[in-house]
Amino acid sequence: MKQWSVRLGDLMLLLAVVGIALAMKSWLVPREPLQAGQIIEAVQGMSSLVTLRVQVSDVQFTEIRGYTGSIRAALLVRGEVELGTDLSRAQLVDVDSVKRTATLVLPRPTLHTAKVDLAKTRLVALSKRGLWWIVPGTDAEEAVVFRAYREAEQAMAAAGRRPELEVQAERQAETTLKHFAEGQSWQIGVRWLP
Repeated sequence: MKQWSVRLGDLMLLLAVVGIALAMKSWLVPREPLQAGQIIEAVQGMSSLVTLRVQVSDVQFTEIRGYTGSIRAALLVRGEVELGTDLSRAQLVDVDSVKRTATLVLPRPTLHTAKVDLAKTRLVALSKRGLWWIVPGTDAEEAVVFRAYREAEQAMAAAGRRPELEVQAERQAETTLKHFAEGQSWQIGVRWLP
């Protein structure tokens, strides 16, 4: 009986090894690399490539002035900006199917999103000057805080349009797309539209 269980165990081990070998065969068999038309279809199919995400922090001062005084708010703004490339407008030029080289022409990265993180943004100071100290009510306070948040959104978008971030987003896109092409046995260069 002991001998039978050893043989059954050997048979199960053999079946497991054969099963693993068959499963790995599909991974080890090289796939046909994509052709130039398939490369551009794959790139355009991605639609958009976010290549840079930057956390932004700043202090935003906003003031409303009147004839008899003013009110000022200081807002600690936190958020993030994302830059990316519109891949649906990508073009493949200078294609050499024998050497498997091409140039990918892309629009420059642009600001995709600029978000103020409302959970982390804080009103850190609110001050009144002149006769506004004695004016009853909170209308002025609400107005300056509302304006401060609106200006924070605009400042966040402006931060995302800084030229050095656009250059960094270009480099990231080039690296990502070159690696994608290398995985398909192609060498590509990237040219940016003006």
